Amino acid sequence: LSAAACGLAGPAAELPPEEVEALGLKIQRMRDLLFDLLFLEEPQPVQASRWQRWFGRQDAAATERRRRQVVQELVDGIDIHSGLEAAIASCEAALAKLREA
Repeated sequence: LSAAACGLAGPAAELPPEEVEALGLKIQRMRDLLFDLLFLEEPQPVQASRWQRWFGRQDAAATERRRRQVVQELVDGIDIHSGLEAAIASCEAALAKLREA
């Protein structure tokens, strides 16, 4: 990160090692949250109504479309324009919503 900053703004942009480490940890946290949101967390299955149980369940394709729609709505709500802390907070909120859903 420090080398990239120097490449963009010159040697005057060198960052203290503590800031680089803290920034690296935040980036890792954000990456882990996004991974969990996109690949590990599953929305709770929708309970089938009595009619669906009697006359057939929802097909797997419809269930998968609904899951993708829920995840896409949550990802669209992640704030990546207000800084890394805001992005992490909004990603944590999206994960919490997904776990509640």
